[in-house]
Amino acid sequence: MQHLFFFISRLNGWLMVFLISLLAVQLPNVSAAHPMPNSVMLLTIHANRINAELQIPLAELQSAWGHAVNDSSARLVERLGPQLRTYLQKHIRPQSSDGRFWTVSVGELTVHESQNPINGVYRELTAQVQMMPRRDHPAGAMMCGSLR
Repeated sequence: MQHLFFFISRLNGWLMVFLISLLAVQLPNVSAAHPMPNSVMLLTIHANRINAELQIPLAELQSAWGHAVNDSSARLVERLGPQLRTYLQKHIRPQSSDGRFWTVSVGELTVHESQNPINGVYRELTAQVQMMPRRDHPAGAMMCGSLR
């Protein structure tokens, strides 16, 4: 009986080594095959305002906004700049802790495109945004925000 357990544990050990080896060889291919692009918001905090740089994948923006921005990104800012700014202003809603909304202005918009063998073509909208408390708002008030 003792020899049987030794044989089973040895067989399980070799099976485990084989499965781990197989997983180790295949895992990089599986994990790199499905990249998940994300939106990024980089904030710079000043005494009287917050500057933000938004990086939004065009595929995600297309799904959310309903316009073919990823399918037809050539001269996107020239064609849809005012509508993009309005969309972003409508969905970026910083709010002070007392419930008052801040002023949001969307500045420069640019489209970046890159290509690699794993992801294919990747397009991203970069937007420069400035958020300021309204003039009747105390400068030191706390802010909470919403990005929808």
